[in-house]
Amino acid sequence: MDSSESNIKNLERLARLVRLSGALIQKPDLESFSDGIVEECAAIVSAEKCFLFLVDRDDESLNTLLFPPGKKLKLRRGEGLEGWVMKTGDYIISDNPIEDSRYSPKLAQAISCDIRNSLIIPFINKRLETFGVLEAINKTDGGFTNEDFLLLRTAVAEISINLENAQLYNDLKQTFNSLVEVMASTIDARHPISHGHSRRVATYAVGIAREMELDENEIEQIRIASLLHDYGKIGVHDSILRKEGSLTPEEYETIKDHARITHDIVSKMHFSRELADVPTIASCHHERWDGDGYPFGMAGEAIPLGSRIIAVADVFDAITTVREYKYAKSFEDGFREVVAESGTQFDPQIIEAFERYFAKVLSKNIAKKRKR
Repeated sequence: MDSSESNIKNLERLARLVRLSGALIQKPDLESFSDGIVEECAAIVSAEKCFLFLVDRDDESLNTLLFPPGKKLKLRRGEGLEGWVMKTGDYIISDNPIEDSRYSPKLAQAISCDIRNSLIIPFINKRLETFGVLEAINKTDGGFTNEDFLLLRTAVAEISINLENAQLYNDLKQTFNSLVEVMASTIDARHPISHGHSRRVATYAVGIAREMELDENEIEQIRIASLLHDYGKIGVHDSILRKEGSLTPEEYETIKDHARITHDIVSKMHFSRELADVPTIASCHHERWDGDGYPFGMAGEAIPLGSRIIAVADVFDAITTVREYKYAKSFEDGFREVVAESGTQFDPQIIEAFERYFAKVLSKNIAKKRKR
């Protein structure tokens, strides 16, 4: 390939990086785009592999964003060539990194690959802080050159701003998720005997949703709504929540009101467009397929799909865990009771998905427990 053809190829690759970088604005999900970014960067400089590292703001360590399944790598600030680039904000071109006194074998060990040569470039933001590192290893035709450095630096500069924004988005997402977890824990603290109920309901609901092959946005919305579905119980007095034995009609009406309170409180939270239905989904988990539920008396498909899924998960967990007024039933008995309500309390389509989920996951968990 002559130099003009090579230049055209590189321009095409840079153009693809520009598109990938722009896609981060539309959907700032680091994991979704890291694969494409490192693949294109490796191709630009004819490297066997390329790795993207991001700085963990909590402990100033350097972590791989993309790695073979099950393998992780964490470097301290200043550790290895990658950590040195992070610490100094400088770049490295090395024809024999193993002989460099700054070298750490951790990357080579983690990927089970000898590193013959490497090119390492920092991601630097407008505050002149290093927030990530890009490393290309094992050039396929000799060693890395200054031209390779210039090409990769151009690529890094192009994706840098949007990558940092994506990292910030992920940080905000983690903050939001931790807030939701705290809210779920608040209800657990008020009603210790049902500790972990919201998390178990979320686990079951997500499992059912996956059996129905819902998209990831819908599944995430159902997960969040599951964690918040009982938040309205914060407005119910402890004497009712923790009462042993049957509730009076007045007490039952009071506890039923938690669904409406859930909607009133959760709807005051700001949700992204993808999660906008969380308040409604969370508050409708006591609606019934036959229309005899509450708080709105919805029936059939008028009930949000996520609420119909959570309804199954919620009742299954209630049956199979201890409460003040009853003993826990076995998973098998709970399964039979839930399935028996198909077409009356529950959507038959969701019961079918629940049956598949039970067979694939929950029944195997039972078998494992019995072997212990």
